[in-house]
Amino acid sequence: MKKIISQISSYQDLPINYSFYPSHSADAPTIIYFHGGGLVFGQRDDLPEDYISLLIEGGYNFLSLDYLLAPESTLATIIAQLTDSLTTLLKKLQLTNYHFMGRSAGTYLAYYLIQQGFTPRSLLAFYGYYQLTTAEFSLPTPYYLRYPFIPAASLEKLIETTPLTQGSMNKRYPLYLAGRQQGSWLKYLTSDKQDLTKFSLEEDDLQKMPPTLLIHADNDPDVPYYLSKKAAQLIPKSQLITINQDQHDFDRTVTEETRAIYQKVLAFLDEVHGA
Repeated sequence: MKKIISQISSYQDLPINYSFYPSHSADAPTIIYFHGGGLVFGQRDDLPEDYISLLIEGGYNFLSLDYLLAPESTLATIIAQLTDSLTTLLKKLQLTNYHFMGRSAGTYLAYYLIQQGFTPRSLLAFYGYYQLTTAEFSLPTPYYLRYPFIPAASLEKLIETTPLTQGSMNKRYPLYLAGRQQGSWLKYLTSDKQDLTKFSLEEDDLQKMPPTLLIHADNDPDVPYYLSKKAAQLIPKSQLITINQDQHDFDRTVTEETRAIYQKVLAFLDEVHGA
């Protein structure tokens, strides 16, 4: 499987890169992927290569893109920089036949980018959300309260003094964990409560979404399942695959069951293209 890494832009001398995995098919559509991590951790190449290989063999290019992370960058800055990078990328690679794919926070970014005018053929929405005003995001999350609390002094040491686009789960996850334990995760993203509404989608925004495949565990302890269920009811051309599990990123480990889900992703994409 061929992988091409290239720089698309920069932010304060920080390179903004993308990884491109070309399909063998001529004029193949491209899946543009946004990683998860609560906007505070993660990296563009976090999707297991087994899934990428499956998508490539199915006739699709796969492209994953850097974006800035919080709290070193505010949500407004993250979105503005990502919008600029994506605009440049589409022009540079002359991409008109493309799809968006996101996992968790990456799905949120994909939703918002579409609301802002980007026009993918479809959206692959893995266990995501489209609103920051969701009550659960501002309250202590029961699932995370089972873990030891992290001292504030330890958390401060995890925050860098310069912007970054990659943060390993081992190092950065405690920031997210503490934010969800305390109900303060959104404060990493913005200090302006009005931003929570500004950067959220409403029902009429969902009604304008392209064909969307939503995949979500019904007992997700992190992102409420009802968000995907509601989105599936509002998006005109949508499918909802419900996973009977109590895990958030249930596809983290590759199994026969998760590969079967990605086969359904391919079937959905082919249907969008009329194959």
